[in-house]
Amino acid sequence: MPRNKRLGNVETLCRAYTVEATMALAAIMRDEGNPPAARVAAIAIILERGWGRPRIPKEDTDAKTDPIIVEIIQHVRQMKKVESLSPVNGNGHLIEREDSDG
Repeated sequence: MPRNKRLGNVETLCRAYTVEATMALAAIMRDEGNPPAARVAAIAIILERGWGRPRIPKEDTDAKTDPIIVEIIQHVRQMKKVESLSPVNGNGHLIEREDSDG
């Protein structure tokens, strides 16, 4: 039997247990005697299957506007400035190195 056909059969068989599986997850979620981790896992599965995973707003994923990414970029730029400086006197003052290129 071709692989795709076998997978289709497995999917069909598993889908036949959808209601029962959902009821079992709900029972785990409702049973206060279960460990909190088990209850939370059941809740997460139920919510994700019913409503989908939470979506991240597009503007929050934009590297130009994400405050954390902006802060990291600023930090890297500052570090590059510091790397281009070298101490030259006993006062600890830093001055720019002279380029060997020019």
